[in-house]
Amino acid sequence: DIDRDGFATGIDEVRVIYDDTAAGPDLAVPSSMVIDESGVIYIGDQSTTKRHVLRLQDLDGDGDMDQAAEAVIWLQISGNPQLADFTPTAVCLGTDGSLLVADGTSGFVYACQDIDGDGIVQGTIEVRPWFTNPSSYGISSVDALTASDGNHFFLADEENGMVLRLQDINQDGVIDATGEVLVFCDGTSSESLVVAPMVLFPSPTGGLLIADPGQDSLLLAVDLDQDGTATTTGEQQFVFDDQGVLLPSISGISTVPGPLTITIDTIEPQLVDQSGGTPIQIHGDGWLTGDEVALRIEGIDVPAMAPLAGLITAVIPAYPAGPHDLTVIIENQEHFVPLAFHSAAYFQRGDVDGNSIVGIGDAVTLLLWMFIPGSPVIPCQEAADLNDDGQLQLQDAVHLLCWLFASGPPPAQPHPDAGPDPDQNGPGCEG
Repeated sequence: DIDRDGFATGIDEVRVIYDDTAAGPDLAVPSSMVIDESGVIYIGDQSTTKRHVLRLQDLDGDGDMDQAAEAVIWLQISGNPQLADFTPTAVCLGTDGSLLVADGTSGFVYACQDIDGDGIVQGTIEVRPWFTNPSSYGISSVDALTASDGNHFFLADEENGMVLRLQDINQDGVIDATGEVLVFCDGTSSESLVVAPMVLFPSPTGGLLIADPGQDSLLLAVDLDQDGTATTTGEQQFVFDDQGVLLPSISGISTVPGPLTITIDTIEPQLVDQSGGTPIQIHGDGWLTGDEVALRIEGIDVPAMAPLAGLITAVIPAYPAGPHDLTVIIENQEHFVPLAFHSAAYFQRGDVDGNSIVGIGDAVTLLLWMFIPGSPVIPCQEAADLNDDGQLQLQDAVHLLCWLFASGPPPAQPHPDAGPDPDQNGPGCEG
């Protein structure tokens, strides 16, 4: 949606990246697709004449994959006798760089990884069984497979109405131990709203979106009681049901990055200088390079910019010490982040007299303050707590002198550059 009108109907908003006119292998019946972090696309083709997984990559940067080297048959029956009557019905990203491929014929799932770097997966080492006991859980085929938070996976069998939750708890690379498989939804139960799950998608707001073409509906299943399943009354709900007018048969679900789906992953640093001037970086999704962005903190708009898609930069002005909420404003859309950062005093540990130079004069200033009444006040007591034990004692002066003249340990952080107290638990600093 280049013009941001909410639709992808413009001339340049829909383009072909791969079809039968490309120089690569034919794509007959694409059943599932996933894109890894580097932009490589894996597509399962379940046609009776193909039964393979394609790997597509835009090597020349022209926005499509129409050259011979850009599309290869990555996984196929040939060279993998363990696959037998193989039909790839679902693919999803696994762990440690692997791709999980479901065989709809057997109900098995294989973990595939190009270990030797030859551009394909072949043999029992690169294509190994991951989940091989589907019949024990009422599964006869696999219609959908998706990953959630990198550790949990969900598998659906439309015909039997089952959704399984899979997790490799013991990290042995296979799903076969007690507790690693749970029935997340059971369509055979009278209490289940899900009847024929065909498409699965982790909801950005939590839970699992399930497309049920038998009911022309989209449902949300959420494990509210944290028992690993969504079988309790109230844990399943319809989120879209128009009797099949707009969605007579849901075949896929995805999210599109944009202002309507703003997500914030990290804000760095978390501790900013209460005097102002600290540059911050906000990483997330939902904005493009050059988008109009701003921040609002304590009711005041703060200028910001988006130099890259997924990155916002800004300089935080002065705010009182303590936690602060933040609102990210993108193209007039707002996203609230509670307790986004913490303002604190910046100082250099060891700079007792506040002249920005750490030397013997700082040890003298500390000793005078400790033992000579009427001596100048230390401007930032945190700077004088050399070992960061939360107390100002003679050993702090000794610590500094040993570092200066006897190769002792340096002052605790922040040092040698100014910064906040890492543990925020000390005598305090006024400036």
